[in-house]
Amino acid sequence: MLGVIRRPAWMRDALCREYSGEMFFPGTGASFEPAREVCRRCLVREACLAFALEHEEPDGCWGGLSGQERRALLPRAG
Repeated sequence: MLGVIRRPAWMRDALCREYSGEMFFPGTGASFEPAREVCRRCLVREACLAFALEHEEPDGCWGGLSGQERRALLPRAG
C-alpha cells in the first residue's frame, strides 16, 4: 500500500498523546514552553527527538525542541 506510514512503537508511550496537539504546534509567536514541560517528563523524549531529526520534521515541538532548534543540530550540506 503506497503512502502508508507506520508510527514507531515508541509513539504509543509518548506523554504528548494525553494533550492537545495544538500545544506542540503553537501558532506564530506562541510559546513552546508548555510543550517543553510535557517533554521533560516524557519517557520517550530521546526517541522522539531522534525521529524528528532523522525525518527533518520542520514544525512543532519534538523531544522538547522547536523546529529551529532542531535545524541547528543538523549538519549543514556543503
